[in-house]
Amino acid sequence: MHQPRSHKMLIVAGLLGLVFFWLTDARYGVTSLYLTDAARDAINARQIGTIVGVAGSLVLLLLGTWLSLRRVS
Repeated sequence: MHQPRSHKMLIVAGLLGLVFFWLTDARYGVTSLYLTDAARDAINARQIGTIVGVAGSLVLLLLGTWLSLRRVS
């Protein structure tokens, strides 16, 4: 019988989301190297988007991991 691969896609989506939000983060990401102080302050004021994105990516990653560890009957 064919085993579903949705858990693998959830894990990949979660990891890609985490990488995206880390790279584009104004405080810790790669883009922080190229920002002026004024731009960094403006982006940090909207930090909630990064927090929600990281949280959502973690949920996808954890859900995919949980599904991959479940025993298929």
